[in-house]
Amino acid sequence: MPTEIQKLIKRCIIRYLNGDEEEFYRLKNKAIDMYEHHRHLYVPIKEIIEAKKTA
Repeated sequence: MPTEIQKLIKRCIIRYLNGDEEEFYRLKNKAIDMYEHHRHLYVPIKEIIEAKKTA
């Protein structure tokens, strides 16, 4: 998981603990969007090796 998303999740948790639900939900949704956007960038090494073998 990228560092930016981890930082965002930490901020989100702090807001939740402080009772700021509005900011919590805003940061939570932003973190989810960032995760879904960046998730496609991760490819397991096993898949890369298998793709090289079949090529």
